[in-house]
Amino acid sequence: MLGADPKKLNFIALATMPLVAVFSSSIAIEVDFKASATIFAINLIPMLVSSGIGYLLLGKAKTNAAAIASIASPVLMSFSASAWYLIRVLSPSVNAPGIEHLRLPWMIFIGAVVFGILSVPVVFRLNRGRQ
Repeated sequence: MLGADPKKLNFIALATMPLVAVFSSSIAIEVDFKASATIFAINLIPMLVSSGIGYLLLGKAKTNAAAIASIASPVLMSFSASAWYLIRVLSPSVNAPGIEHLRLPWMIFIGAVVFGILSVPVVFRLNRGRQ
């Protein structure tokens, strides 16, 4: 299949975004432990949805292309959101620093649901080419 294990990439995507969110929030707004745990949980929820759909689709993937399509959504969302958090550490919002740690997960949740639904027919279509 892939050069790297797709299940491992899916898990890395699951863990990376919440950890980067906690790290960047501790730098940007200096939060305490309860706030860090809340930021971690809020950012973990959309990644659980996205990685969960990716994990289920990995079980159905029979081709390399289907495996890539099944984990594309969680991996791309995790690393793009992590990059956004790190960029906002360097260039924080003037009016409300740290607000992206509460606003961005809702956008990611919507993206996880939409792209998860869209990736189902893509994975099944890519599996059809193997028959």
